Amino acid sequence: MINSLSKTRGLIYSQRVLLELMKKGLTAKRLMKLSSIAPCRFGRRLPNSRMFCIATQGRKYLRPAEIDACFDIKYYTRYRDLIYKRVGLK
Repeated sequence: MINSLSKTRGLIYSQRVLLELMKKGLTAKRLMKLSSIAPCRFGRRLPNSRMFCIATQGRKYLRPAEIDACFDIKYYTRYRDLIYKRVGLK
């Protein structure tokens, strides 16, 4: 599962980062600008340039612990056992 998630190059975390930034008061227009800057600025040099830019710009609004929490895989897998149980896999 982790291997499959790593193929997204961090894209799965973008929703949570954007939601956290919105909670801090950023407008949707500003968030769209932040998320579109990275491909132009960093190109293919970084494996995860879009999220790198959002996280970098997000440091103005989010504490390092808040950014780290956005990239925590446990948030996305917290209901895994419950789902497996419901479908009869555990």
